[in-house]
Formats: sequence, C-alpha cells, structure tokens
Amino acid sequence: ERVTSLGKDWHRPCLKCEKCGKTLTSGSHAEHEGKPYCNHPCYAAMFGPKGTHPTAPTQPPTAPT
Repeated sequence: ERVTSLGKDWHRPCLKCEKCGKTLTSGSHAEHEGKPYCNHPCYAAMFGPKGTHPTAPTQPPTAPT
C-alpha cells in the first residue's frame, strides 16, 4: 500500500522513524532534512529545545550548600 508523506510516496512499511524504526502514519510525524521521525520522543530529543526528552531533568542540579 502506498502512502504520501513529506512530499513523496512511501510503501507503508517503509515510512519509519529514522531513529527508533517505529512505523509511522502519513501526517502524524515530524521531519528533519526530509527524513521522518516520531514526534515524541525521537524528534523532540534530537532536535527540540533542551529538556524536552522524557528522561531529562526538569530542573538543573543545584550545588550543595
């Protein structure tokens, strides 16, 4: 089955996240330099602002007093 995403046609099983390999659906993912990525966590972790990765601390560590 053919799907169109990022301005080109893909075989459905070939439309996968470049980082984790998860199969994606047309229009439900992010892209960087023409390559598809899961919106979360892959794209956010690789290209989003610092601190968007699910395992990233929400506050920077503080020095002991």
